[in-house]
Parts: sequence; C-alpha cells; structure tokens
Amino acid sequence: MTDTPRATFYRRHSRDRLSQGDIALSEVVQVRSASGSESGGPGPAEAAAADLPYLGAYADHELPVSNGAGGEAIRILRVWTTYAIVLSQNCEVEWANPSDSRVAIAPIVTREQWPEAPWDLLPRTPPPGYVYLPPLELAEATALGVEHPWPESVVVLASSSTTTRRIIKARRLLSLSVGELSRLQDAVARFYGVRGFADLPALQATIGKPIREVVETGQVISGPSSLVKVYFGSDDGPDADDEVTVSYWGVRPSTRRPPTTSS
Repeated sequence: MTDTPRATFYRRHSRDRLSQGDIALSEVVQVRSASGSESGGPGPAEAAAADLPYLGAYADHELPVSNGAGGEAIRILRVWTTYAIVLSQNCEVEWANPSDSRVAIAPIVTREQWPEAPWDLLPRTPPPGYVYLPPLELAEATALGVEHPWPESVVVLASSSTTTRRIIKARRLLSLSVGELSRLQDAVARFYGVRGFADLPALQATIGKPIREVVETGQVISGPSSLVKVYFGSDDGPDADDEVTVSYWGVRPSTRRPPTTSS
C-alpha cells in the first residue's frame, strides 16, 4: 500500500451493476460438525489469536443433511452478519448464466473486533489471506455517500463463502476503487495459488540445503511459466517441511566453469 490519500482507495458503488470489490452487509457462513469435537474457531471472541480472527457475533443453526447411507446427520450452520467484499470477477458476475445466483464473498473484520491481529504489518506487508482496508473519517465517508466513518479493517479470505446477487446488491455500502482492485486480485491469487512470495533473504536461506523432491503444481503464472515446488531437507528431519515455489521456464546448462585448484 502506498501513501495515497485514503479516500482514493474507495469509490461509490454502481447503482445498477454488481462488481468485484463491492462492500456490502451480508451473511457469511461455515458448515460445522455437530459432534462437539470441532475446533472452536472462528467463533467465540476468546478463540481469537494473531492468526485467527474474531468475525463478530454469530448464530448456530442445526442443519439436517444426508449421511450418504440413507440416514440423516446433523450439521451446524454458523452464520455471521457482517460487512463482506465481493471476490467474484466482473466477467463472472456479468456473463454468468441468468439462473446463476452465486457470488463469492469474504468477510471484513475491524481493528476493534480483532485487536490481536498484526496491525503493524497489515497496511504494507499483509500475511497471505488478508487485504488491508484503510479507515475513512466521517467527511471522507460522506463524500462517498456513506453516513458514518469507515473503520480500519481487513478482508479475511480464509472465511470466504458464497451468497446471492440479490442479497449483496441490495445492501451495498461502497466499493474499492478501480486502481485498488489489483490488490484484492493479487491477494486472492497468492492465497489460493502460491500462498505468498518470499523475499531474496528467504530464498538465500535455502543455500546448502539438500533438495529431496521437485513437484509440478499444475499452476501457471503470466509469462507463461509453470510453478514448481522444491522441497528441502531429509524426509523426517527438522527441516523436512521446508519448501519454496518457483516459476520454471526450463533448465539450461551453466556456462560457469567449476573452480580449479592449483597443485
């Protein structure tokens, strides 16, 4: 994120068109086990941590489902009513089948809700899965048609779900500016594709580690270039899970000669 004026990160939403980056009040859901053995979060405020957001108040509803063997099982449908952002690409929204009501969304969590988050990192180097949204003072918000200040907040991609066009379109508040959509798109691609891009020191830290496996991911980035996972260390050593994802265009013989020693 740059030092651009905060108000330029947002725009008024289009009255007629639903778009990626639209922010609206919506329901976000998670289907959970009713066995009692499910992990608590996301849910209660006491479960929140630096890497587990508190999404706000929620309600649990019992949901009978088929158990696949002719019987019935009970699931818990956990529902949050919160602000969320549209993730679906504009082409998906505009050119979808007329009977397709689906819209992908992700919840938005405020700093007040989730003080445990790394707010010192989120504005400029957010961890994978988060998109920082700067606050708006009342005057800035009013200029965009919003009647109250907009809080400092963050999009939580790991809790994304689907809703319907009608629900989102009727309760929109504002939208990301066209120039800021690339941040949202980049965060989605990183989180669901390569998780994140490390800096040079992180890559240099792999020097000297034995490569134990190279695996194609089946994913491609612009270029085009295939993405390959490189695993380091022994199969069961302390660094067995170390890995990097690299873009791969091919291998060519090195023109560098090996060092020589004089007798």
